[in-house]
Amino acid sequence: MTDGGPGPSRIAELAHGGVTWVLADRPTADDVAELAERFELHPLDVEELARRGGRPKLAIRAHYSSAVLDFPVQLARPRRTALGQLNLMVGGDFVLASHGGDLRPPVRLMDDLRRDAKRRESEMASPGRLAYTIARGLVEASEPLVARLGSAVDNLQEELLAGVAEAPIQQLNQIRREMTSLGRVLRPDVEVLFAMARAPFTTTGDLSAYWELLADALQRQVDQLEDGWNAVEALVESAESLARERADARMRALLLFAGLLLPIVTVGLVYLMAVQAVPSLANEADLDVAIGLMLIAVVALVGWLRRRRLV
Repeated sequence: MTDGGPGPSRIAELAHGGVTWVLADRPTADDVAELAERFELHPLDVEELARRGGRPKLAIRAHYSSAVLDFPVQLARPRRTALGQLNLMVGGDFVLASHGGDLRPPVRLMDDLRRDAKRRESEMASPGRLAYTIARGLVEASEPLVARLGSAVDNLQEELLAGVAEAPIQQLNQIRREMTSLGRVLRPDVEVLFAMARAPFTTTGDLSAYWELLADALQRQVDQLEDGWNAVEALVESAESLARERADARMRALLLFAGLLLPIVTVGLVYLMAVQAVPSLANEADLDVAIGLMLIAVVALVGWLRRRRLV
């Protein structure tokens, strides 16, 4: 195994006291085979590490506990929420964390612990404490994603009420899809975290209470997503209703415009035909005045309709 060497995979290791932490970033088949031999992993856990994509779960093995957790990841291009998976194995003297290269909090945590001896003393006091710290960092990292969606709903609601939102239904549908995806990811994690509060190797000392608090924090995020989803549903109905009302108002405005414009044009045409028929009345100034009055009437009518946002 290499520590930060070249290539697509990165296996980093950090030891403190009697605890060894191995962080596998995009492990290759050879990496997985070496880790399986070193930590005597169960064949099912080896399969999870190799293929990835399994559902969140907790398994209790003879000398370690094995958890699979999913967390949201914000992609920049295209801007959307993706899924990152963590395989976490906690034994009596080791923690093995593996991911597909998309979860940055564990990487930052290991870098911080390398530099900060005092923090290593606290966070690596036991394998269970280290595993809790890793999971806590990922739960905290998901909070801004949930908050961003909530803010997006609030902003879109204000724009919708102000009548300045562009394509609100499409935006709401996009937010709804992201909320549904996030809720689907985080909801099973809550059950796994609660189970880790009672599992061997993860609950030394008073860690059971900490795991439960962490599960509660994640459950609050799930509740926020559900509340936001309900708000989005209500906004979608409001946006659709408002769109129908505006379409009806525009149709009424067009009919009104046509109804008011027709007599103006008719009177103008009759006047023009009359002055053309009587040469003595055909005064160029009179014609300019008539045409000017017609244009003023049309512009005033259009301005009135625009002020009422009917056109």
